Amino acid sequence: MMPIYPDLKNQIVFITGAASGIGLAMAHAFASNQCRLALLDIDPVALETAVQGLQQANPGLQVVALNAAVNDEQAVDAAFDQVLKSWGRIDVLLNNAGISMNCPTLELPSDQWRKAMDINVNGVFYCAQRAGRIMVDQGSGVILNMSSMYGTVAAPER
Repeated sequence: MMPIYPDLKNQIVFITGAASGIGLAMAHAFASNQCRLALLDIDPVALETAVQGLQQANPGLQVVALNAAVNDEQAVDAAFDQVLKSWGRIDVLLNNAGISMNCPTLELPSDQWRKAMDINVNGVFYCAQRAGRIMVDQGSGVILNMSSMYGTVAAPER
C-alpha cells in the first residue's frame, strides 16, 4: 500500500496508550505511512497483541514495545532512553494514555481522583517534558496531546 503522507516515512513516532482504542488506531495510521513506532502501554499482553497485529498488517514495520506506566517518571525516562538508543531521535510524541472514572463526581473516592490526575495530567507532563527536551536538542519535533470530549463537555451525572 502506498502511504497517504509520504513525508512521514521513517519518522519516529512515540505513542502512549498504544495497545488499544485511539492509540492503537493511530499506530495503524502511522504504520501505514511507513513510520517507525515506539509503543508504550501499561498492559504487556495487550501491547504484545498490538505489536503482532501491526507487524502482520505492515510487513517490515520497525517497532519498539515499551511496557511502562506514564505516571511513573523513571519508567517514562527509561522508555525514552530505549527509543533514543534504538533510533537516536523522536520526531512525534502522541500523548494518548488516559483513564476515565465512571462514577458521579459527588461519589468519586479521592484515591480514584488522584489516580486519574496522576495518569491524565502528570503522565502527560512527564512524557511531554521529556520529548520536548529531546526535540529542542534535535531542533525539531511534534507533540500531540489527545484529550477526551469530557475536557470540554461534562459527562452526564459527573
